[in-house]
Amino acid sequence: MAERMESRISGIAVHENAIARPGYALLNAVTVYAGNPSRPGYGNLLQFVNLFGKSDSGEGVLYRVSRDNGKTWREVNVFDLPYRVGHGRDMMRKIAGDCLYDEDSRALIRIVTEMLWENGEIHSLFRKRRMYYCLSFDNGATWTDAIYMHQNKEGYDRDRMFPGITYGVNMVTSLFKMHKIRGDGPNKGKLGVGIQVQIAGADGDIYNPTGMGFFKSGCLLGSWNEEKLQYDWEACDTYAEVTPEESTRGVYEPVIQELDDGTLIMVLRGSNMKRPDIPGTKFMSVSRDQGRTWSRPVRLTYEDGEPMYSSSSSPDLVQDKQGRIYFVGIITDGNPNGNMPRYPLCIAELNKDTLSIVRDSVTVIDSRRSWHTAQREIEAARYDVDYSNHHAYLDAAESSIVVHAPYRADLHSIESVINRYELQLPD
Repeated sequence: MAERMESRISGIAVHENAIARPGYALLNAVTVYAGNPSRPGYGNLLQFVNLFGKSDSGEGVLYRVSRDNGKTWREVNVFDLPYRVGHGRDMMRKIAGDCLYDEDSRALIRIVTEMLWENGEIHSLFRKRRMYYCLSFDNGATWTDAIYMHQNKEGYDRDRMFPGITYGVNMVTSLFKMHKIRGDGPNKGKLGVGIQVQIAGADGDIYNPTGMGFFKSGCLLGSWNEEKLQYDWEACDTYAEVTPEESTRGVYEPVIQELDDGTLIMVLRGSNMKRPDIPGTKFMSVSRDQGRTWSRPVRLTYEDGEPMYSSSSSPDLVQDKQGRIYFVGIITDGNPNGNMPRYPLCIAELNKDTLSIVRDSVTVIDSRRSWHTAQREIEAARYDVDYSNHHAYLDAAESSIVVHAPYRADLHSIESVINRYELQLPD
C-alpha cells in the first residue's frame, strides 16, 4: 500500500456568475485545453456549455474560447441547435458530452447526443437517443460535420448502433468524461467513452419501473483510423448492472479513471427514487481488461465501510499531478430522497487501494444559501437548489482543480448561471 499524502483542499476561490445566459439553465460546462502544438491556438481553453429550457431539453451548446487560461472569454458560437422533424411537434434536440484532445489523431473530439422529443414529450427519449462526434484538427477553430458512432462491423449504422442497442428500441448516451487508456495492453491508446444504455427486454419493451428509465453502463472503445480520419468503435462485452432493489433507476452517467496498474474504474450514479428504504449512493465498477468487461457494481463507501450518501446526481473524477484521484459531486450527511438534495457540492479523495472515499478529505465547495430555505419552504418555489451537472479539470499549472457548477439564485426561475471554483491542491 502506497504511503498516503495529504489530500485536503487548502483553499477555495469562488467566482460567481462566471457564465450567464439570460433565460436558460446552464449545465455541464465541459472545459478542455487545445493540445495540437503545431497549430495556432495551442494551449487555448475551450468550453462547451449546455443551454436548457427545461429538463433534458437541449436548446443549443454555447462554445467559448479563452486565450489566458480562463481569465477572459470570447463567445464563438452556439452549436447543436434543435430542429423540427416533419410537420408536427416532433423536435430533435442535442446535449453535449465530453471533449478531449487525442495526441494520436492530433485532433479534438467532441461527443454529442441527439434525442427525439416525439410530440414535444420527454418519454420517447428512452428509445430515441443516439451519439455522434465532431473533430477539430486546428485547436477548435473549425469542426467536422457529425460522424455517427456505431460498431465497426458490417450491419451496423446510425440506427442499429451497437449489439443490443438500436435507435427506436433503446437509447444510448454519453454525458461525461472520455478517457485515453494509457496502460500496456491491447487497448492502449484507445479512447474509453463511458455510456449508459436503457435496458430493454427480448420483446423490445423497455424496463422502466420509475418512469425515469432503468440503465446499465459500460464503455465504447475508439481506435483512431488514420486512413479514414475517424474513429472505429466497438462496445464493451459486458456492462455494469444492478437490480432495482439496489438502485431503482439502475446505474448511469459513468465517469472513468485509470489506476496506476492499468485498472479502469467507473463511478456511477444510482437512485433510490420511490424507495427511501434503499441507500442513495454512487456505485463503483472495475475493469481489469482495459474496458472490455466490467465488474458487478458495489456501493461507493467511506474507508470504514459506511455508505457515502449521495443523491441521484452526476459524479465526476479528476486526477492531480501526484496521481491522487478526487471525487467531485454531491455528498449528503444522511440518506437522500431520489434526486434531492442537490447540495452540498463536495470534493473528496478516493483511496486507490480500497476504492473508497477518505472521509477526512471531504470538503464542501458550495451549498444552499440562507434565502433558499425560505424560497422553498415558505414561498413554495418551483425549482430546487442544484449544484449538480458540474465539470472539473486540472488547471494547466497543475496546482489547482477548477470546477464549473450551476447556481440558481432564484428558485422561482429555471434560469441558472455557472459559478467557477478554484480549489487549491496540497503540495
